[in-house]
Amino acid sequence: MAKIQKIYIDDIAKLTQAMLERASKKHKSINAYCIFVEGDHYHVLIPKYESEKEKMKMNRQLMNILIQQPDICNAFAQFVVPPARYLEREEKKNRNNKS
Repeated sequence: MAKIQKIYIDDIAKLTQAMLERASKKHKSINAYCIFVEGDHYHVLIPKYESEKEKMKMNRQLMNILIQQPDICNAFAQFVVPPARYLEREEKKNRNNKS
């Protein structure tokens, strides 16, 4: 029987980042978004773009992919929307408290 190896998400994210950096040396543009979740801990890898125009182009491509795949879109919304709404409420509370 094989031994069980414990790998933490930070280790997986670092390995993934290293592979993406090696791939970016061969390919001019790599568009990869990675979200690793373990309990209440997360690690996110996002690309760094050279210009705002390139960033907008890649964001539009990603949005098109999400819109065309309802399952991916729903899974993404379940992960992103609740924290975004929480942050919006916190900002609104802060604005009201300052007034």
